[in-house]
Amino acid sequence: MTLLYDGKEYIVVKDWEPDEKLAYRETGHNHIEILNMFCGVVHVATVHLGMLKLVLEHREYLQDVNKSEQQQLLNHEIIKAIEEETA
Repeated sequence: MTLLYDGKEYIVVKDWEPDEKLAYRETGHNHIEILNMFCGVVHVATVHLGMLKLVLEHREYLQDVNKSEQQQLLNHEIIKAIEEETA
């Protein structure tokens, strides 16, 4: 499915409602335009795919760090509880 906006054709990725859509189009040189329509208000952003990849990798890294910190805290609480029970 495609969407015509400002004379440009976008490929629809997600179509929630008639006035809520997510779409993109290739613009060349490793760039895409992302169109986000919410409540009929349209926002278009140009994104370099290499930069998007870097952002997503960093985001994944931070999520892994947060999970690791949460796991360490949980392990500490478990060890503390075991020590209290055996004391």
